[in-house]
Amino acid sequence: MNRSLPQSLYFDSRRGSYRYRRAADGMRFQFGKDRLKAVGAAKQLNPTFMEGAD
Repeated sequence: MNRSLPQSLYFDSRRGSYRYRRAADGMRFQFGKDRLKAVGAAKQLNPTFMEGAD
């Protein structure tokens, strides 16, 4: 199920919602239940959080 999602975004089946994990510090953010909105938000955030990452 998570394979088709952008990097750092995953579906939390316990809560029934999408969550985003910031790689730099491991903080998690709830993105809600709407898949399209969660994917769009993750695609916008990934370039910002991946800058300078190895």
